[in-house]
Amino acid sequence: MTTLWGAANEAAWAAAWASYGSVLASVQKSELAELDGWYLASFPPILRAREPEPFVQKQELQRLMEWKLKKGKWRPQLMKFVSNLGESEVEQASRDAFKQLKAGDLRAATEELCALKGVGPATASAVLAAYDESVPFMADEALEAIAGIIGPRKYTLPHFLSFAEQLRAKAKWLNEQRPANDGEEAGASAWTAQRVQLSEA
Repeated sequence: MTTLWGAANEAAWAAAWASYGSVLASVQKSELAELDGWYLASFPPILRAREPEPFVQKQELQRLMEWKLKKGKWRPQLMKFVSNLGESEVEQASRDAFKQLKAGDLRAATEELCALKGVGPATASAVLAAYDESVPFMADEALEAIAGIIGPRKYTLPHFLSFAEQLRAKAKWLNEQRPANDGEEAGASAWTAQRVQLSEA
């Protein structure tokens, strides 16, 4: 468990979140900062603009996979699998996944995406997190941060669900610790499971 995870107040987390951009900039991986910006800032509004039945296009899933692999271990076989998927199957699986997520069933939402060859719980979590910040991306750093609570890193559905439960609980706790006089910016700066995950990066 990291020192940050065990921090007794919200201020330590706020400081870590504030430094996320500089930490990312210091990582010497080609195009990672650009892809990170796309994933965090550009992709979510695209998905929300497709309401009431949002979906992911194949090229977006490919770009998301590239982002995920550049953040962690490069596994070209996964890119090959995703590249071989059909446009319609990606769109339908993601439509079904977001529908399940809206209904509050994270397990079923993840399973819909994992039916796509090359998409496991970690990639599925990234897709869902782009649409709903209450879902955390299954990042290696965050998994390691709470390994003492949920066990060693495993890329399985049960492990992801335990991971999500812990990060959602932490986000709730952090929001309860925030100063009462945050004012009009309170809503914009509220803690979400996704923001908790990014702060652990």
